[in-house]
Amino acid sequence: MIAKRSRLKIKLPKFKIARNKRRRPKKTANLNIEFTSKRRSAFKKLFLEKARVNYRTQRLLQSLFILALLALICGLVLFVFYSNFFRLRNIYLEDTHTTMVSSEEVGVALLEFKGQNIFLIRRGAIAKKVQNFFPQVKKISIKKILPNSIRVGMADYSVVATLSRDKQPTYLVNEAGVLTGHQQTEESLPHFIMAGEKELKIGEQVIQPKNLQYLILLDSKIKEMLDLDVKFVYIIEAAQEVHLRLSNDWKIKMNMNQDPTTTLEYLIRALHGYNVNELKFEYIDLRIPKKIYFKPLE
Repeated sequence: MIAKRSRLKIKLPKFKIARNKRRRPKKTANLNIEFTSKRRSAFKKLFLEKARVNYRTQRLLQSLFILALLALICGLVLFVFYSNFFRLRNIYLEDTHTTMVSSEEVGVALLEFKGQNIFLIRRGAIAKKVQNFFPQVKKISIKKILPNSIRVGMADYSVVATLSRDKQPTYLVNEAGVLTGHQQTEESLPHFIMAGEKELKIGEQVIQPKNLQYLILLDSKIKEMLDLDVKFVYIIEAAQEVHLRLSNDWKIKMNMNQDPTTTLEYLIRALHGYNVNELKFEYIDLRIPKKIYFKPLE
């Protein structure tokens, strides 16, 4: 008989493999959250308190700064415009070699400005006042010198002619037609005699500048084109006429509204071929444009 093999069952012991398990913290999350929120609220409260204090301090400092600035501005305004420190006291005249006006005369002319605030005085008002007092002045400059002075610069018009009226002395006339003074010496200036009986006064404008320029141009053109000197020029400004007496005793009547060069050219054409020193006329009338009237001497 064949014996059967028996199967032995061996039970091995079971070994448990140890595993590293992470220890979980105890459930204290709610406590941490509550602690953290309390800290945050306390910090926030403290921050807000400090912020309120800083904001109030900043606003207070801003208000104090604005008040101090306003007080400073008001003080400056009162000092500049209402104190005696900036009130006009001195008036000086510069460039005295360019004008006949004296420093004392300027002081008298501008007396009303003394005591006024130098910042409120307008230069234009001073210049206008000077021009009214001294019409012979051509150029005026005003310079303020702080705190209480003004410097006035003036330049007179140039003297261009002499002028007189019947039984009155001879005066000097500047470019503006203003009498600047009596003629002291014989000067090589054109001499004009003005119609009328009104007494002439120094500083008075007796002839318009454009008419004076016409007369000076006419005087030079007669010397240039006719080679004759002008003894005198008689002015009738109301009628816009001039009557000239030349060195050869001619009397010429002209219109001040005409161009002297063109008028004299017509006269030269009419006298072409004649000796001007031999011709004798009572007068030559050139007052009508492009026409010449001769009246021979009887």
